Amino acid sequence: MDICEAGTKSDFWIRAKIQLIDILLSSLKIRDAKILDLGCGTGEDLPVLNRYGKVDVIDINRKILDMLPRHLYSEKRQGNAEKIDFPSNSFDIVVAFDVIEHVKNDKRAVTEIKRVLRNGGYFVFTVPAFQALYSSHDKALGHYRRYNKAMLRQLFDGLEVKSLGYWNWSIFLPMSIFRIIQRGSDMADTSINLPFVANELLYYILCGEDLLTRARLSLPFGLTIHGICRKA
Repeated sequence: MDICEAGTKSDFWIRAKIQLIDILLSSLKIRDAKILDLGCGTGEDLPVLNRYGKVDVIDINRKILDMLPRHLYSEKRQGNAEKIDFPSNSFDIVVAFDVIEHVKNDKRAVTEIKRVLRNGGYFVFTVPAFQALYSSHDKALGHYRRYNKAMLRQLFDGLEVKSLGYWNWSIFLPMSIFRIIQRGSDMADTSINLPFVANELLYYILCGEDLLTRARLSLPFGLTIHGICRKA
């Protein structure tokens, strides 16, 4: 996928995040992999994942699973990250994009991820950054927590952490102020309704961050942490 490629998704964050996912997966130099999309949601990332292999999906929401286009997955199962309904040593890659923060027992989820990964397999993920920014927005989205890099290194004990990086740096300051204000209120609006021009501007700003990530240049902080771990 080319950076800043025109897409069908109008939301700037979704479009730029799909490109970030492509960059992370391409860095593994793996093709024809067996992939598990853990917490696949509505499947926006599935077209990209299919470029790297055959994809099985799992999600807690049966209605969402029933909506997924059949050609985008090999197998689907209803379940959650604390008990992954697939055999041990089944996958070359497990991905969980903005999923682990939704899991009450994230340590149990990581244990399950390690179990279903083959030796030498990779776990690729994104999570929201900085617990200090936890607000009613997170509660409305069903987040139990946000993370920092030290927390993740501890959580992924037993996996080799290959990379940890920040994303959403460009809008960190205004969004952080907004989230801090939300902490003491009952505001819980999870929607983003931006004018077209603002939406496109933010998209191209995040495209710039995607370019930096592809070039393996580190951002100093951000609203999101992305990472790659390897099972030895």
